[in-house]
Amino acid sequence: MEIIAVMLAGGAGAIARFGLDRRLKSARIGMPALTSLTVINVIGSIVLGLLLGIAYIYSGATPLSSHGEAIAGTRANTGFLSAWMIPMLGIGFCGGFTTFSTAIVEALPPRLRSHDGPATEHGASTKNPSPWAGFGQLLVMTAGCVVAALLGYVVALLLFAP
Repeated sequence: MEIIAVMLAGGAGAIARFGLDRRLKSARIGMPALTSLTVINVIGSIVLGLLLGIAYIYSGATPLSSHGEAIAGTRANTGFLSAWMIPMLGIGFCGGFTTFSTAIVEALPPRLRSHDGPATEHGASTKNPSPWAGFGQLLVMTAGCVVAALLGYVVALLLFAP
């Protein structure tokens, strides 16, 4: 049953990413492909950080560790939170919503898009001033996602801690 929950949540996350990506790349907003993916990945990282922070408070253990130790003052709860919430929302939804592999494809295509690239299927032009521009944006995205996840985790601790 857990596998089905993760699968359905992953599909929902992928659909949400697809819809938001199309909206961000639309003519009205006009965001470049890699910038759109950076925004999506940062949002997903914040959500995952919040989720892990809440799970830590309610279970007393780091949910991604098989040997996490409980902390004093946490609320013991081994029901829905540990059984469904982490796999379904963390692995499923956030895993389907965020995408690093697509960001790599957008940043480092076969010709490295060192000159004006062809328009994407959504109409946004993929122009990079140099072969290193995509690599630089991948570094910014990765750092932004780490900071966003930590921020989400800290916010969860501040809002939900006893």
